[in-house]
Amino acid sequence: MPTLRPYTSMSRTRLAQLYCPDVTPRHAWRTLKAWMDRCRPLLARLRSLGYDGRQRILSPAMVAAIAEYLGEP
Repeated sequence: MPTLRPYTSMSRTRLAQLYCPDVTPRHAWRTLKAWMDRCRPLLARLRSLGYDGRQRILSPAMVAAIAEYLGEP
C-alpha cells in the first residue's frame, strides 16, 4: 500500500480507497465520510483548514489531519 508521507493532495475518493480497498469507490467514500463525521475533533480541524464537505480534492494539510486522527491507511 502506498504511503501518504510526505502528504500530497488527493481526491477524497482515492484517499477513501486507501482506507477501504476492498469495496467500490462510492462505498469507500461513504465509509470514510461516516468515520470523519463521527470524529468531531477531526471535523473541527478540517473546517479550520477550509473543508466544507464538498471538496473533491483534499489539500496535503487535510490529508495529514485525516491520517493523524484516523491513522495511516
